[in-house]
Amino acid sequence: MNYTASARYQDNVMPKMYFEVNIYASLLKSLSDNIRLRGDKPEKKALYREVGLVDSDYIAWSKKVEEFVRANRDDLVKSQLFNRLDLLDSFVPFAHLIGKDNPEAFETRARSRMKYADKPLTDEQMDAALRVLSKDNLQGLVDSREFITILRATNRYKQDLEILWKKHQGTSMERIKKIVGQAEVSESTVDRKNKGRSKKTKVVVLPRLYNVQRISEKTPEEAVYCFSYAEKSKRAAAYSYGAMLHTFVHESLFPYGTTMTKQAKRQFHSGIKFLTDKEAYVSMMEGNGSFLDIVTKDEDIDLMGKMYPYYLAYKYRRLPQIEAETKISEEIRRDMTAFSKMRPEDQKRLAGYRLEKLAPGKISRYFKGRYVTLSDLGNIDIEKDESKVIADEFISKPDHDERDR
Repeated sequence: MNYTASARYQDNVMPKMYFEVNIYASLLKSLSDNIRLRGDKPEKKALYREVGLVDSDYIAWSKKVEEFVRANRDDLVKSQLFNRLDLLDSFVPFAHLIGKDNPEAFETRARSRMKYADKPLTDEQMDAALRVLSKDNLQGLVDSREFITILRATNRYKQDLEILWKKHQGTSMERIKKIVGQAEVSESTVDRKNKGRSKKTKVVVLPRLYNVQRISEKTPEEAVYCFSYAEKSKRAAAYSYGAMLHTFVHESLFPYGTTMTKQAKRQFHSGIKFLTDKEAYVSMMEGNGSFLDIVTKDEDIDLMGKMYPYYLAYKYRRLPQIEAETKISEEIRRDMTAFSKMRPEDQKRLAGYRLEKLAPGKISRYFKGRYVTLSDLGNIDIEKDESKVIADEFISKPDHDERDR
């Protein structure tokens, strides 16, 4: 197979990312948020204005929700949807099933999810919740002018995310191939048997009034990712893109290995975060970004700090040692500069990176002479191997009594 044919073949088997707006997912999220923030909320009005909706749209939608609440008050209270502010949100990831021709699909999924929730609903409470969330009961909101206004804004947001993805995906995948290696990426796109990979990643775009990042379903065919990010800025665009890239790469290319321990999964996942969220952020900020500038959702900051030198060792493992040491030094200096400009509370939060103690020369030698894959980041003994990445003057030495034993 020549290079052109091989490239065409890889393009055909490469996992796909696509975007959709689902009426019922958007509706439940908008309904949940409005019930939670009952009354006249200036901060929510500001978000509406930011996405192109005016105050009158906010007021009109709030009134529509109030009408819905009054008509369904008994079941909202009985089901706890009115009192447990997080409960309605838990139905959002599979709300798309409400619109299916088979109405039992949503009920089956809802009962299954709520049965194993932290605070399970009783059968009576679940019956009340399903009455509230039935397609027929929600139809008035779905057809309302007020909700259609929100849905149009959500579709515009979807288009923005699609443009963002298409603009940067090519550069990101080339960078990932360069770091991970073309062979490992190629193997990931082809070898899917029992590996936990999904052929497609679907981003269900929610109204741009909320911060939501959640995998709702995963099958060998498709991983469904609910996403929205309210902030608008260049930094927010980099954050949003990095989050989507993370999901795409982790779910479709490099999922957890079936034999990984819990600690191995944590370390491997930290490598995915560096490879996607943080690398994408630095690239998109065009020289004005640092790995330390972005802390992603549910990030284990202490572990990321410990894994930082090992990720740099992995990233530059194939370069000649002097060149690798130079590159690693440059990245550490970049992040030290960013660290020095941070507020004291942020410096304290990120102190685990120990930038001033790292030894670029040692880091550049860490993987030399070894064949390493991305998943091998999960096998590192980060405590035992600390002396292999920290400068000698910062390594604690045993006292005389210990050496004499």
